[in-house]
Amino acid sequence: MEDAYLDDERLERELVESGQRQRQARRQRRADLRTVMSTEAGRRLFYRLINDDSGLCVASFMGESTHETAHREGRRALAIELQNELLRDCPLLYLHMMQERLEALPNVPDDELDREE
Repeated sequence: MEDAYLDDERLERELVESGQRQRQARRQRRADLRTVMSTEAGRRLFYRLINDDSGLCVASFMGESTHETAHREGRRALAIELQNELLRDCPLLYLHMMQERLEALPNVPDDELDREE
């Protein structure tokens, strides 16, 4: 009977320690993300991963190719997860990243955007 009690105590202690390790890992991940996003190179990298390399804003459906569709959806899902993590953990740095990208685009006069081809 005493062994069962000790096993319960040990299990409880292990659960508490596991929860503490998970919280520490989450804190470390947030700190790492902020450190990387605090650099111009880090913001360029995340922009490319989320917007250019993943196909986040393009259709994933590839007609008869279910494997290609699934592959594209997987890449897109990862980009959404990264974007959500940035928005949750460092929203101002995310906005800074987007502003930098907008500033890097070529200037096109508004009247040229309104023209129909």
